[in-house]
Amino acid sequence: MTANVSVFVTSSKSESFIKSDLFKQIPPEWRQKSALNEDSLLCDLVQSQSFLFELYAVWKNSQQDYIGFSYNNLYLSFTERKSDTDLRIPRINNNICRSYKWRQKDMPSVIQRGDVFIPNLYPLNKVSMSAHEDNVSSFYEKRIGNTDNIANIISIIKEEYTDLYINALNVCYGDLILPGLFFLLEKDIFDDYCTFLFDVLKKIKNKSPNHTAENYDYNFLSLVLSTIYFNSLSADKESKKLVNLPLVCVDPRNLSINAKDIIKTVIKRESDIIKKKKKDIKYGDKINIVMSFDDIYAPHAISVINSILAHTQNCDDIDLYIIHGNALSFEKRKEMQAYYDKKLNLIFKEINNDFADQLPPTGNHLTQSAYYRLFVQEILPRGVDRIIYLDTDLVVCDDIVDLWNIDLQGHVMGGVEDCQGKELRNRLSDQKNENIYVNSGVLILDLVLAEKRYGQLSYYFAEVFYKHQNRIGYHDQDILNIAFEGDIYNIPLRWNIPGLSYFFQPRLPKDIIDHPDYETLPEMQQSAFNDPAIIHFIGRRKPWKQNCLTPVKELYWHYRAKHTDVKISIVQRICRVNYFLLVCNGVACLFLGKQFYVIPLRSYVKSFKKALFFQKK
Repeated sequence: MTANVSVFVTSSKSESFIKSDLFKQIPPEWRQKSALNEDSLLCDLVQSQSFLFELYAVWKNSQQDYIGFSYNNLYLSFTERKSDTDLRIPRINNNICRSYKWRQKDMPSVIQRGDVFIPNLYPLNKVSMSAHEDNVSSFYEKRIGNTDNIANIISIIKEEYTDLYINALNVCYGDLILPGLFFLLEKDIFDDYCTFLFDVLKKIKNKSPNHTAENYDYNFLSLVLSTIYFNSLSADKESKKLVNLPLVCVDPRNLSINAKDIIKTVIKRESDIIKKKKKDIKYGDKINIVMSFDDIYAPHAISVINSILAHTQNCDDIDLYIIHGNALSFEKRKEMQAYYDKKLNLIFKEINNDFADQLPPTGNHLTQSAYYRLFVQEILPRGVDRIIYLDTDLVVCDDIVDLWNIDLQGHVMGGVEDCQGKELRNRLSDQKNENIYVNSGVLILDLVLAEKRYGQLSYYFAEVFYKHQNRIGYHDQDILNIAFEGDIYNIPLRWNIPGLSYFFQPRLPKDIIDHPDYETLPEMQQSAFNDPAIIHFIGRRKPWKQNCLTPVKELYWHYRAKHTDVKISIVQRICRVNYFLLVCNGVACLFLGKQFYVIPLRSYVKSFKKALFFQKK
């Protein structure tokens, strides 16, 4: 007899239940029926819009032999390929369902492998986006303000679920946790799991009946309890077989973006700008732009500068300040000065600040010059009251005057919400807050107002760094967001569009958090992506590297080629035309049209070496 298997999904926007007969949307009547229950715990779950309410509805109504649960567009991969690597894909179609065994016809072979299917455990700082190492108990204390609920979990399990007690201690004082409630369970195990989960949560609620839902963070407590439960199954050698599987993230956006049309539009603006008059400057008589780079990043900075000049008639109104250290050579400065002499006012300012040298290394895809934006107040001449700061891994696609003229409405700094803004904001704060977290690649800074409110900025940034250094993971960007928290104006999204937005790159590293997660409405994202003013190639996948497949990278090469003296190597020429092959962490992804194929190179190499070894013997 064929087993009846269903994976219930909570997101009404997900494509999965439409494209696959395995995934099912939770029926509205199940929710309504559960909502009539006057249990105080369920009332809390409804109030906090917790996915646990959806899980409760599935538990009380489903009758399948195997029951799965997914939300936030994350799904378990049931493929038999041995891999712990999580992926990100743009959509679910028939080929994807076949590849990841997301069909009813695949389930007989899947359930032969086990009765419990869950994700791999994650380090807590990956799930929580904490910049420093915490155990579960200490993290919960920082987030909620007390550890009573964690202590109650341990106490309840010690008294009523004694077989789970040692695992409870291990999880609560350890740093590994499930990334979410994503699973496929045999019916009896599912019932036992839900009984345990909701019973403990209810008892925690009863210990503090007057607390509101915000005093608990039920979602996080459910991850703790689920990790305890499934760890116990894994440790019990006589229990049903448990299988850990990678997660697949399906990007929920349904944006209609034609990258080729966008490239044409941006390039056409160059010819259109010639017909236009100079624009009025609202703040001062000069547009002060600041950049910082070294010899290695100089060719990429040239692409940025050329893109600025191509889209404005106000070139002679621009003062471009280059803040640099010893890593920008005199020869390179002289070369750039000669080339841009009659195009704009190029001013080099050397930094000499001991604090900058004491800051931690910035990682492989950044240089120490990324910190130099923190010292603009003391380096730039008096009279420079307002600046635009630009990174060197972007292209400007519209008139920079429009960015300069944005009214910050009394805020010290303006920036665009980072594509991981919610997670990064929560990582920096002990408590939930609604302040914006911006990407530091494109900034407007009111230096006069900043000095009035915060004093000498380099000292202020030093204080912020040393007070919060255990939290800081995104270098200067974190420092700026902490320093000006609540004093940052949200600039329209089109002024800092991530290049990855135009290409759904698979998530190969074991980290599921960093897909774009804007709080901006989808229709506003649609408008911004189709009409970018600045495209920012964030992260390690730069246009000049092999692993960048976004089609809009052609704009980078277009503006770099305007400087005929900048040499382009053979390898870079290959990178320019590569839109189909991505290699990372021993896995190759081949993109052909709208389909992609995963090739486990590392596995093939191991098999080849093994065969070669036996052949020699």
